[in-house]
Amino acid sequence: MRNIKVLVSIDSGSNPDLYKELMRIPVRSRAGRLRTLATVGITHNSNSTDMRLIQVRKDLSESVDEVNRQEQQLSGSLFTETEEEKTRNDRAMRIINKLSKSL
Repeated sequence: MRNIKVLVSIDSGSNPDLYKELMRIPVRSRAGRLRTLATVGITHNSNSTDMRLIQVRKDLSESVDEVNRQEQQLSGSLFTETEEEKTRNDRAMRIINKLSKSL
């Protein structure tokens, strides 16, 4: 097992809550308490990150579902041409092709 030795100074001005917490604990127990608090903080941050990732995935999934629903709705209305629209579109494409060939 590898060890890291850390000397930490806790200032009552910049870290008043941590300072108060550690002052109420006997001197020999402070390092253990600080390790426990650090572990809880790391676990909390890790869980928060996991929860944010889960939320982002959920949001993306819902967005994709919504786009798919809208696409299905539109495909029924946009891509069904009446005979008149089809004739007009075909005529327009023939004119465009003739004009592009003459350029």
